[in-house]
Amino acid sequence: MRILNGQPAEVYVRQLEERGSRLDEVEPRVRQIVDEVRRRGDQALVKYARKFDGLGPKQSLRVSDSELRAAWRSAEAPLLKALRTAEKNIRQFCRWQKPKEWIRSSKGISLGQLVRPLDSVGCYVPGGRFPLVSTLLMTVIPAQATAKVSLRLVPGLEAEKVGRELERAVVRTAPQWAEVKVTLHHGGDPVQVDVSAPAFGVLDEAFESVVGRKAVQVRSGGSIPIVPGLGVGGAPVILTGIGLPDDGLHSPNEKLDLAQLWSGIEIFGRFFELFAEQGGAAASPPPPPA
Repeated sequence: MRILNGQPAEVYVRQLEERGSRLDEVEPRVRQIVDEVRRRGDQALVKYARKFDGLGPKQSLRVSDSELRAAWRSAEAPLLKALRTAEKNIRQFCRWQKPKEWIRSSKGISLGQLVRPLDSVGCYVPGGRFPLVSTLLMTVIPAQATAKVSLRLVPGLEAEKVGRELERAVVRTAPQWAEVKVTLHHGGDPVQVDVSAPAFGVLDEAFESVVGRKAVQVRSGGSIPIVPGLGVGGAPVILTGIGLPDDGLHSPNEKLDLAQLWSGIEIFGRFFELFAEQGGAAASPPPPPA
């Protein structure tokens, strides 16, 4: 990279300013190039890359990983420092402007926006006498995709083992050109609760006294890693919700009917009343079979 200081820099800046003020002279030529690329695609792109950027007859448009690493190693320290600073600032700005998914529902109709990453994209960086490094930074840095994966495990699986298998599966199925990183945040082993414990009978009584029917037993639940630890001692662990199957918990259009909320408050209050009235018998697990 050529660095200009003092008077040579001032002269060069003035030349650039004069060139920028003659847009009416260059715009027809630029428009012709853009239109041809739109019509002929990669063929036109290769044509102009050979004309302006010095692309060889058998040279690929795609820059290989080894070429990128070699170019980085050969760059001077001030340039590398400037690139790192620009990368940090651009990445922060991209986080601020990152589009978000949203859904709005009204009168049974839902509208919204889904954000989906592309499998593969190409980034064209003009070369020639004056390579536009900023084009590379502004197009490559935002080209990242993240996904949050939440798994519900069934009894018999181990959270740690499933995490390792998930990481191997992601790495195995990712494209060769992609850099993949899997971060395991937290998890817990699954547990199957014995619903024959007396405390569940108390819960049924509470439901019947408030809504007129017993609790519905389903084999599903939330991510509550402490539950297996609580169940080790033999005490029954009750996980009961007050929502409905279509509430879409943790989704963009999550909802909860207020009637369910008020009924749930009454059910839980009634449960603790009945539990206190029945004393220790309600808290004891059922005796083992003879």
